[in-house]
Amino acid sequence: MPAEIAEMVNAQGRERTYDLVWQDIRRFEGALERGEPRSRNDQALIILSRINRLAEGKASPMKNERFQEILLAAEEEASMLTAPKQRKLLYETAVRLRMAFDAGAFADAQKHALKALGYAQALETD
Repeated sequence: MPAEIAEMVNAQGRERTYDLVWQDIRRFEGALERGEPRSRNDQALIILSRINRLAEGKASPMKNERFQEILLAAEEEASMLTAPKQRKLLYETAVRLRMAFDAGAFADAQKHALKALGYAQALETD
């Protein structure tokens, strides 16, 4: 997680972070559903940082081993797939992210956001 993103998210209040990530998740999911060629990686990174703020109380660099394992496993999983299957997997993960967020399950939403970032990174390197 780039330090400037974590700093930006931490400067926003918790309530503002909640409102912004709610909008970001829906925008991300909608763009994926429509097949828009926007920067999925950047969107996933911002969503992850905001979810991290809500789940952990403060956005962090997320260098913890458990975060890295989830991210690397998602990148590896997606790298084995064709681009259309990667996009489908990313969209399905965005839906699960939204559902977890809406249920207030921020730790689960954080895990889905990590996976979405990994899938987005794999998709953008193809």
